Amino acid sequence: GGIWRNFLTKYPEGNNLHKKMLRVSNQVHMAHLQKDQRRGLSRHRLRQSLKALHAGQCNDAYWHGIFGGLYLPHLRRAVYRELLTAESLLLEGPSTLRPGSGQASLRAGGGFKNSAAAVHETDFDLDGRAELLIERPDQNLYVSPHEGGTLFEWDLKPFRVNLGDVLTRRQEAYHRELEASGVRDHPSGVGGGSAKTIHERSRGADPQLSSLRVVDSARRLSLMDRFLAAETTRQDLWQGRARECGDFIHGQYAWAIHRGSMPAVVLKRQGTVQGAGGRFLIELEKVIQAIPGMGWTVNYRFQNLGTHSTPLHFAVECNWAFGTATPQEHSEHHAVSHWERPDPVTGLTLQVECHPAAGVWTFPVETLSTSEQGFEGVYQGTAVLFHWQVTASPRQWQTMHLQVAVSRLA
Repeated sequence: GGIWRNFLTKYPEGNNLHKKMLRVSNQVHMAHLQKDQRRGLSRHRLRQSLKALHAGQCNDAYWHGIFGGLYLPHLRRAVYRELLTAESLLLEGPSTLRPGSGQASLRAGGGFKNSAAAVHETDFDLDGRAELLIERPDQNLYVSPHEGGTLFEWDLKPFRVNLGDVLTRRQEAYHRELEASGVRDHPSGVGGGSAKTIHERSRGADPQLSSLRVVDSARRLSLMDRFLAAETTRQDLWQGRARECGDFIHGQYAWAIHRGSMPAVVLKRQGTVQGAGGRFLIELEKVIQAIPGMGWTVNYRFQNLGTHSTPLHFAVECNWAFGTATPQEHSEHHAVSHWERPDPVTGLTLQVECHPAAGVWTFPVETLSTSEQGFEGVYQGTAVLFHWQVTASPRQWQTMHLQVAVSRLA
């Protein structure tokens, strides 16, 4: 036995979903209390936002039980869809809605008419530490300075999707059953004696699923700053055996906010990296900025604070929650300045511009979970690493730039 809140501790993705719901709930109920002052919001739209909030409180996706729950991305996607619908309905001004649809619409240029952006410093996940939330009418970018300066949520409001909702691969107690001899279920009791409850049935173990028993060393987020061993391969990353040479991926970043019409978050850290000939002190800075039309840029620079040069293998890892896997999910590209990925489920195309040209590795993030039917492999999203091999000379800045944009699938 246990308590439900344990799931929020074990699964940060479930906690993220829960705290997003609480944030949207507060926004919706405040809008109802202030409806006389917010004359741009019709009573119909307020009612619709409350209805969407209630739909987003369906409990199955918030925890992991015998029926899969949190491990099923379509359930999480459905909850985020309702929460983002509720949030978008509160945008003032009739131009942000299609008549009679309750859905946010894009202008021809790709953004909402109201393009105001704001940055909030708040304890989003209620762990006692501040997160930085860049919120625009068309998208949200949520950044965690204390978890590697990573992007942990990217809401695309017109698509009603959180593209950062990728579940981490974890060890589960039932994975030990894969080491057994694979007994198949007899759910009806035929050939298996008396009928069993869903908690008593033995789960069949397909030997091919054993390859999915990979445990990640860090949560699946975006803008993860990795210094990898020179010999690292894409296969190493996919199978969870890549050697991390730096201490940035879990590190605390100092931060500052640049406010204005296009606000930005600046994150800095001095950390160490194991290079040729010992450990080197590295200073790294990245600037994240939301851009109009659903997208963002990140500008990186880092320098070697040591006294002699060292070769470094630097990678920026992003994990994106596409709706379905493709045959090209395992891929390697060399020296590319443009990479894109269409997603027919969400109806979007993601495009990334790299400068300087980068190597790009991709692989599917697949989890092994259980349900009343037995073990199953579930596609959670795609890991994409943009990486560069550089020689870091003392006190010389290395710079990288990524521009990420989303458009409707043609």
